[in-house]
Amino acid sequence: MANFIQSDRLPQDYLAELVTGKECSTLKAMRDKGPLCRESFNPQIYEKPIYCYRTLGKVACYAQPDPYGPTTTRVQ
Repeated sequence: MANFIQSDRLPQDYLAELVTGKECSTLKAMRDKGPLCRESFNPQIYEKPIYCYRTLGKVACYAQPDPYGPTTTRVQ
């Protein structure tokens, strides 16, 4: 019982991991209605790139590169 409290995994999760070789979690599968076993339970976050340039007195950021031509300096 103490192992379940620390790891959030049921005994059948360990068995399923041995069989499939993937991470298995009954509780997470019930929570998000996804499959029991997955490659990873860490969600991947994809962010769009932002392009920031120096303007007069401030920094302006855009979703596309260099909207006003080559006269602006990109900020790292």
